Amino acid sequence: MARGQSICQEARLKLTALHLISSIELCIGNQLGVPSQILTYATIDIMAWLDRDKNHPDVQRSDFIKWVDAYLLPGSQLSCTAIDLYAARCSLIHSYSAESKLSREGKARELFYAWPPADERELQTLVDHFGGRDAQAVGIENLLGALKQGVAKFIATNHDNSLVLDRARKFFTFMPGLNIDRQTLLELDGFLREQGIESFLFDVDRHCIEECQKLIRSQGASNTLSSRRLAQLLLSKVDVSNEKNYNRLVGTLRRMLITLAPSRHLILLDNYIFAESITDKQGYLGMFKDIFGPIVGSVKEVRFVTLPKHDDSLYQDVTHLLKSLNPQLLVSCSTTRDFHDRFWIADEARGLIVGTSLNGIGKRYSVVDNLSDEDTKEIVDVLKRHNLL
Repeated sequence: MARGQSICQEARLKLTALHLISSIELCIGNQLGVPSQILTYATIDIMAWLDRDKNHPDVQRSDFIKWVDAYLLPGSQLSCTAIDLYAARCSLIHSYSAESKLSREGKARELFYAWPPADERELQTLVDHFGGRDAQAVGIENLLGALKQGVAKFIATNHDNSLVLDRARKFFTFMPGLNIDRQTLLELDGFLREQGIESFLFDVDRHCIEECQKLIRSQGASNTLSSRRLAQLLLSKVDVSNEKNYNRLVGTLRRMLITLAPSRHLILLDNYIFAESITDKQGYLGMFKDIFGPIVGSVKEVRFVTLPKHDDSLYQDVTHLLKSLNPQLLVSCSTTRDFHDRFWIADEARGLIVGTSLNGIGKRYSVVDNLSDEDTKEIVDVLKRHNLL
């Protein structure tokens, strides 16, 4: 395969993976739990199809299991096995349930899914107490994190694999800029109907204009034009030693971070992220893993920006934790006194403002919200001017 073709197919593979994972995150963000898992298993199927044995014209169970064992499970927080996931894939896609032929035969465990802020450990306790069957609880966000990490590792490993890239050439291609005149579309519609194929035409531009007109008539132009997406979430003042309170607060931050979707770099700007006053270091590291674990596998670098006076041993412990989740990860730390608030910035392009340091979660009421693109750019520019990136 020529170098130019290889680059093109690699780009198509990355774009397809991005579309699939973004669709899963969209489902999770809209509380569509089971559809998100159907897409998750479909994505694994697609990756296994790319990685299938060269003698397999179609993807087989063994290809699915091989891909999961090689790319998805290593370094993940999942307690299930590859055969458990394959059985869950069959049961969910084919019967919208947890029971499969493999589970009935005792060859795999049924999987049940913990939806945030619920914790999979709590769900496992309920399953063990009431289920009366061999079953395993799986956190939806842990599974998504493992998938993102697995797909990233697979692409990195096979970026120059001609067999994988040639298979990716067969992927559907989305062409948003395709311009076909209305008359041609009408002729195509008529031809399809003559062949007994049902079709319909949808004019996106006209539909959007009509919807905007309805909104302006019902709510007024000023109110409509001043509307903005509400993303601010409250972090309550609660006792985080209570497991449910802890899961709710940590789950909120984890979901916001997953939605931020860092794919290359993550900047964590927080004056007290390695504060010398932190005494329960093991608990702090556990919280760090619960929040950042799902995304660590998908980024190349994490950069901390904090005060010059900080606990360097805690920084080293956090670095060791992150590298245990992603051995190729670059971790670095810069210091400054120029910032007051806490910012989490993904790929130097998207950001969150977090109202409390991690060691202050639950101690006071605070909020977490999206940063505007302009504010994110200004913060990144300042960091670069001061050689902090």
